[in-house]
Amino acid sequence: SVIVSENENVPYTVCAASATCKAINECGIDAKIKWVNDIFVNGKKVCGILCEKVQTANGNKVVIGIGINHSVKDFPAELQDIAASLPKCKTTKRELTLSVLKHLKDSLSDHEEAVRYYTEKMLITGKKIVAEYNNSQIRGKALGVDGKGSLIIEADSGERMTISSGMIFLKE
Repeated sequence: SVIVSENENVPYTVCAASATCKAINECGIDAKIKWVNDIFVNGKKVCGILCEKVQTANGNKVVIGIGINHSVKDFPAELQDIAASLPKCKTTKRELTLSVLKHLKDSLSDHEEAVRYYTEKMLITGKKIVAEYNNSQIRGKALGVDGKGSLIIEADSGERMTISSGMIFLKE
């Protein structure tokens, strides 16, 4: 976890996901981002990200938590089909952590690049999806994320919309 001063213009989850995905990809592993805060390799989750705003005596801060399954040998039975550890990762935990921190610093400094990379590495970019949002369904194509990390969807009706939370399913 890392604590940074809050800036309302920073898409923290996008920056953290972009940084983590870059660091994992530098290990020679093809990582992808599952909107909004997970990293997947070979169809399984290898990393979760949680960003939380907190008030302190020194002002508002954001805690950026990144959990990477680096060298987990056994998962509980209920997770074996959905979670994994990084495959054939020759990078040590320390080296990977330093790489994530370097990329996080860069991403927090250049939000536009973080959004671009996030969109490029997102599992659903350009794909037909169904989004469950506010007790309704939106059918359309995922286009990427905006500067706040909201998912941009081109609905089947042609309308362009953004959602900030919800469940996403690939449309068959």
